Order: sequence, then structure tokens, then C-alpha cells
Amino acid sequence: MGSARDDGAANGTPAYEAVVLLGRDPKSNEYSILWLDNTAYSPFDPKGTGHGKVVGDSLHFLFNYTKATSFHNTFVYNRATDSWQWHLDNDSLGVRRPFARVALTRK
Repeated sequence: MGSARDDGAANGTPAYEAVVLLGRDPKSNEYSILWLDNTAYSPFDPKGTGHGKVVGDSLHFLFNYTKATSFHNTFVYNRATDSWQWHLDNDSLGVRRPFARVALTRK
């Protein structure tokens, strides 16, 4: 479990805040991720859960919203710097467009 927060709102409230639940099925080695955030209400629709597997130094999650739209959430580990990159991409009709790139570092 983890959390994500953007403290960028002018009035001091978080512009974005989320609790992230991550799990791994030991039989299939598939990971699942669920984002509980403040962007919209969701009745825990299965489409809001991403699924993925580790490939090399990355963990890629795919959220399938409709037949034409999906969202990619990829964590990429950099062994040289012992840090992570977080790549978020919208996908519409098979065309991926970057949504965000974030560097994750230890405090």
C-alpha cells in the first residue's frame, strides 16, 4: 500500500490525493493495483483495477476502460540510481499519449 499526493493547490488543499493498493498473486505472478483517489467517485468497478506483470526492471499495469480506451501505468526501476520512474499514458484507439512522467526517490 502507498499513497500519492500533489500539494499544488493554491488554497493549501491537495490538488490530487490517492491511496494505492498493490497485490500479487503468488500462483500467476500477476500484480493488481487499485487507485482510490479524489478525482471521481467509483463504486469499485473492476475496470478501475489495473493488472500487470514484471518484465525486466519494469512493472506495467493496464487499465481497460472500454474497447477503445485504456490507461497504462508503468513503474520503471533504474538500478544505477536505485530510483524509479513512473510513466502514465492515455490510450485511445491504440494511440498512446503521455499523461505524466514522475521520478520517484527515497526520502
